[in-house]
Amino acid sequence: MDARDICRRLNCSPITLSEWVDKGCPVERHPPSANYEIDRVKKWLAENGVTDWPRESDGDLDEPIRVLLKALQSKQITPWQAEMVIVNLGSCAWG
Repeated sequence: MDARDICRRLNCSPITLSEWVDKGCPVERHPPSANYEIDRVKKWLAENGVTDWPRESDGDLDEPIRVLLKALQSKQITPWQAEMVIVNLGSCAWG
């Protein structure tokens, strides 16, 4: 699964997924993309006590870049953080 698929399955934002990746969430990188196995991600979440996170609507997750742009606009993240989200998740999440 790519980042968009994982975000949709878990109803999490790409920002949240990127934070998980920074903390060790399993991801297989195949530049320029990144792939995730839902069972490995769920296992990692359980092992790390991650049970609650901000939920995103299906409409926003149709275009994950919307979530990122909203966060930038509201100054929840910096441009540098937005760039790191894109790098962490691979380009397939944005196409």
